[in-house]
Formats: sequence, C-alpha cells, structure tokens
Amino acid sequence: MKITILTIALLSICLTGCTTAENTASADIITVEGRVNQRGNTPFQAWMIETSDRNSYILVWDAEGGQYSTSKNYRVTGRLYVDQWNGKDYAHLDVISIEDAM
Repeated sequence: MKITILTIALLSICLTGCTTAENTASADIITVEGRVNQRGNTPFQAWMIETSDRNSYILVWDAEGGQYSTSKNYRVTGRLYVDQWNGKDYAHLDVISIEDAM
C-alpha cells in the first residue's frame, strides 16, 4: 500500500515537472528584427543580429557566409538563452527560422 502511494506521488511530481518544463521552453522562444552580421576575429567570430534598440543576439545556426546580406533587415525566431562569447555573457538565439523583414 505504501509503495503504491509513493509510486503515484512520484509519477504525479514527474508529470507536473514535465508539463512545467514545456511551458517554460515555449516562453523562451522570441522573434527579433534587425541587421545580421559577423563579429569578432577568427576563430572567435560569430553571426549576430542587432535590433533597432541596439540589442545584440548571437545566432546559433549552420549558416553559410554568402547567404545573408548586412544591408538587409531580417526577422529571426529562436530559443533565447545566455552563454559565453569572448569571455562575456551574451544573449544567444538558437535559430528556428530566419526570413527577410519587409
């Protein structure tokens, strides 16, 4: 009897935790608009997007250098997280989609 109650309690805690994790992850998905360019020196260069409000995000993706022009604005959707770049904390976007901004 005690094992059954303990098992039910553990399962309910696990299911509640999984549901909460899903809701938190979706809250970290953002869309920003700005100019995409490369910053830094080899081997520490990174693709970044800078918004009109001067917010910068490092883009984490498999990009080819010739695909994106620095003279255009892009709309980028991705999962936001903080990580290190060049020894400092920076906002990173794990890119889900990127498109031309009109």
